[in-house]
Amino acid sequence: MKGPFATPLSALISALLFGPLFIQPALAATPSDYLIQSAVYQWYGELDLGIQPKATVNTDLAEYPTGKPVAGAHQILAIDQIAEENGRLLLEVELEYQARDAGPGEGRYLIQTLTLENSDSAPQAGPTLIASETQVNEIDELSGQFRPAAEQNLIRALLFRWTQALDYPGSQALTSMLLPEASFTSPEPGQLSPVSYQAALQALNNQNSRRAIKNLSIGTAQADGSYPVSLEYQWSAINQWGETELARVGVSMTVLVRDGRALIAHYQSQYLPPVTDPGAEIRC
Repeated sequence: MKGPFATPLSALISALLFGPLFIQPALAATPSDYLIQSAVYQWYGELDLGIQPKATVNTDLAEYPTGKPVAGAHQILAIDQIAEENGRLLLEVELEYQARDAGPGEGRYLIQTLTLENSDSAPQAGPTLIASETQVNEIDELSGQFRPAAEQNLIRALLFRWTQALDYPGSQALTSMLLPEASFTSPEPGQLSPVSYQAALQALNNQNSRRAIKNLSIGTAQADGSYPVSLEYQWSAINQWGETELARVGVSMTVLVRDGRALIAHYQSQYLPPVTDPGAEIRC
């Protein structure tokens, strides 16, 4: 294979991991649309910072006594897609909410319906949230102290967007999620820049590329306000010969949250040996 990679993906995986596994393309897993999850986590992350939604968003904001967002914490429990029609997605989100100044036992249990709309002009940007309606708003006697969620939600939103950009390298530039001074190390030999690495991924012409996120860990804020993040990608893709290739990639990064967005300051990834104990994995 020509391009910036030192060896073809299949040869690299065969040498470092467990060799290419051949599967009929029809049996390959359907890629997860991480952009939907990213939009949901970004929405609640911004609310947790007290950011007022855009005027174009129709929402009741029922969890706020004044109807306006204040600093708080939305802990997302589940996201389910319940309908899709005319380019619009209807999601049901189950979550717990607690205001920053709330006392013990002063939480809310919520089920909210979110409406997301795909843009015909910029599909690579992902769906845009246009409405939120509260279906259930009950007292939830949350135990323990307030647990911040804004940064966690925004970091997860970033991770889903980043992963989508790796699976679909022609969609969104990795550089849009990196700080200008960020350091970047790809799992491939050589010093590939984010632009070169993404171009090399696109040149593979893979189909059904899917990086399942495993063993995600988001650490506590450091003295400089950054957050250490680690995860593992279990990557499968169908190459141009119809063969399914598998790999494990370990990722560590440092993330900063600025103006309602999470951005990567340091990114490092490397290929990992195969899993010998599947029970040791943790899903994202």
